[in-house]
Amino acid sequence: MYRLETKVADAYGPRSPGSTNLHTDQLSLVYNKYKSNSAPPQTGIRINLIFSHGTGMNKSIWKYHIDKLYASSAKQGWYLDTVVSIDSVNHGDSAVVNDGKLGPIFRWDEGGKDILQVIKHEQATTGDLKNDYTHRNILIGHSLGGHSSVLAAFYEPNVVDSVMPVEAVLYYNPQHTERFAKIFGKISALLIDEFDSYDDYKEFFTSFSFFKTLHPEVQKVFMEDELLKVVNNNGEVKYRTKASMVNQMASYLGSSYSLELGTKSLENLRVPVCHVIAENGNWNPKESIPHIRKTIPKEYLVQTIDMPKGAHLVNGECPDEMTEVIENFIKLRIDDFKEQILSIDPEITTNGDRQKLAEIHKEKLLAGAYRYGYYGKL
Repeated sequence: MYRLETKVADAYGPRSPGSTNLHTDQLSLVYNKYKSNSAPPQTGIRINLIFSHGTGMNKSIWKYHIDKLYASSAKQGWYLDTVVSIDSVNHGDSAVVNDGKLGPIFRWDEGGKDILQVIKHEQATTGDLKNDYTHRNILIGHSLGGHSSVLAAFYEPNVVDSVMPVEAVLYYNPQHTERFAKIFGKISALLIDEFDSYDDYKEFFTSFSFFKTLHPEVQKVFMEDELLKVVNNNGEVKYRTKASMVNQMASYLGSSYSLELGTKSLENLRVPVCHVIAENGNWNPKESIPHIRKTIPKEYLVQTIDMPKGAHLVNGECPDEMTEVIENFIKLRIDDFKEQILSIDPEITTNGDRQKLAEIHKEKLLAGAYRYGYYGKL
C-alpha cells in the first residue's frame, strides 16, 4: 500500500525571540512520510496530503485515517501519492530532537511556516509534494494544526491546492482573554508528563486525560508514538510523554500571540477551504463558526461540514466519519481542478506555445483580467 519513512527537516528560522534558548539554535521537524507502492497513473491528478496535529498530540494521531485513505484510493480509482504527518517543533519526536533548544514561546503562525519547510524540503530532496498540473497538495490540520495549516495556505497559496481546518482555533476576540485564562489554569492541572510505570501511563491516557475519548485504535497508535522511556539518576526507569507539560502549556498559551494574525488571514485566503467543525464541540466559541465562514471569501469557502458526533477531538473520536469527509473533499478537488484549471489555464490550452501565451497574456493584461489572479476562485 505504501512505504513509511520517518524523516527530519530543518524547521523555519530564525524564530521569534523566546522560541529557542539561543537565537542561533536551529530547530528540527520530525515527520512520517508515506509513499504509495502502486504505480502512478499515466494521466490524471495525483493527490498529496499534509497532516498537522493539535496541542498535546503527535503525528500518529492521523495514521488511522492515512491507512484508510490509501486503501480507499486503491479501490475507488483516485491516486494518493505522498502523505506526510508532522510533529510540531515542541511535540512528539520533534520535541525529543529539539530538547535543550526550545524556549518558552511557541507561535502558532510559525507552525504554518514549518509546514511549508517540510513541503519544500521534500520538493528539493525527493521531488515529492509538488503542487502543479499533475500533483495537488491538500493541507489537513486539527485545532492548533488547523490554524497552522490555514496560515501556511495564506503565506504561500501557490504551494497549496486547498486546506481543511478541523475544529481549528481561528477566532480572536480580546473579550475572551479572561475566559481562556481560566481554561488554561484548569488545563495545567490535567497535564501529567511523567509516570512510574507503563500501567500508570496507559491508565492516564485511557481514563483521565483529554484523550480518553479517542477511538481505541487511534488512541493506541498515538500512545505508542508518544511514549518515552527515560532512566533517572538513580537508575530507575520512568515513562514520559514526548511533549512535556511545559511544551504543551507553551502551545496552549501561544495562541495569544497568534490568534489575531490567524483571524485576519481568513479574509485573504486564496485557496479552496473545507471548514470542518463538530456540532458538539465546545472548545471554540459558538460565534467563531459563523464568523470564520463569513470572513473567508465566499468563492474560496467551497465546503462546510458540521459533524454530528464527537466534540473538539472529533478527528480522533470519529475517525471513520472524518476519513469519509476527507475523501469526499479530495474527490471534489479533483473534479474542480479538472473542470476549472485545466480548461482555462492558458499554458494548458495553448499546449505551452510561448508566442500564443504572450498574446493571451497581453490581451488579458490590457483587459484587467489578471487583477485578481489567473484562475478566479482557484
